[in-house]
This record gives sequence, structure tokens and C-alpha cells, in this order.
Amino acid sequence: MNKSWIILSLVAISAAAQANILIDDFSTGNYSYNTSADTYTSQTGITAIAPTRYVAHDFVANPNARPIRTEVTGGKLFISTGTNVNAKLNFNYMDSLKSSVPAQGTGLLGLSSFNAASPAIDISSESAFKFDYENNDQNNTMIYVYAWNSNFSAFNASAGYSVAAGSGSLIIPYSAVFTTVNPNSIGMLGFGVLAPTSNDITLTNVAAVPEPASMIALGAGLLALARRRRSK
Repeated sequence: MNKSWIILSLVAISAAAQANILIDDFSTGNYSYNTSADTYTSQTGITAIAPTRYVAHDFVANPNARPIRTEVTGGKLFISTGTNVNAKLNFNYMDSLKSSVPAQGTGLLGLSSFNAASPAIDISSESAFKFDYENNDQNNTMIYVYAWNSNFSAFNASAGYSVAAGSGSLIIPYSAVFTTVNPNSIGMLGFGVLAPTSNDITLTNVAAVPEPASMIALGAGLLALARRRRSK
């Protein structure tokens, strides 16, 4: 078997395995926010997938009036919820808030407050979402992904995926998210964290990546091709 073919095959497998589209590594848009009621905050200058990150702090139940704290600093997103808090945190990426909408406020914003990403977000070259996390203190923490199309006329969302306690990575395949929204024409992309029982978790990276199964299939295909060449 030609040595150059071996090298090219290894390079192709390595490159494919490393392919990804960064959504957020939390290296920009630093902030710290404490709230005990439904509120939102946004940061501009996000350089990953779209210029603006919008964070919604949504309380499902809060009998003791305890806070949610979200903070982006040092390349990490920290989420901490108070005693008996049942919360839903949403992180959206789009072009900007409308000019009349303040960067922070009470309540939660609707679509009429957002400008869609322009050009539209295109993550069609990948096939799954990958969330790297650490210090998840409960197994009932969940993450889901959702997307609006470029003119906000269609919406798709995955179910919630359980996040194992501790540190690790969570994969959510595109097939669990996209049905009517095309991944090459997204006006707003977002993910949510469900924290039903005073959960704490830290996210370190969010990206669109090839599904692990796709990488295994690619590697197997290249290996089979190499074997055919060797047999000839």
C-alpha cells in the first residue's frame, strides 16, 4: 500500500473528526446576572455564530423567591439556581434586538423584538449539536435545541436530553431538531437548559459537529478503500 495514501487517509479522518462550527465558547459577551423573576439580558459582539446572545431567565416555580444566577466569564457559562427553583434558561443567537428594545429588562421578549440573523445562520455542513459541560450536580438537568427560519415563519425544537451528572459532553442530532426549518437558513438559533430542582451546571463549549456515527462510517469507508487499493 502506498505510504502517501496512508498519510492522506489519516489526515482525512483526523480533519473530519475535528470539523465543527462554533456556536459559543463563552469567550466574549461576559456578564453576570442575578434575578428572582422572569427577566432577560443580551450581549452584543458575540463572534461565534451571530452578533447577539439573548438570555431569558424563565421561572416555572419559585416558592421561596430565590434567584437564578447566570454568568459568562473566563470561557464558561455558569448557571446556578436557588433552593426549590424550577427554571428554564434560554440562550438565543440572532442579529440583534430591535432598536426600541433595551438590552435588559423584566419579562420575556417575543419574536417581534428580534432581528433575524443576516445573512442567515448556515450550519448545514454538520449533523449534530455538541455541548461540553462540567459540574452538573443533578441527573435531571436537561438541554434542548431549537431554531426559527430566516423570516420567523417556522419553528423546530428537540425534546429535552438528559445531562449526566458530573462533566462530559452531550450530543443532540440534527434529526431530533430540524423538520421544517432548514439548517442552512436559520434566523435565530437557540438552546435551553431545564433546571427543575435547583440545578447547577457549567457549559464550556457549544458547537455544531459531525455525528459520531458519521465519523465512524467515514473512517470505515476510507479503510475499506485503502484495503481495496492494497489488494490490487
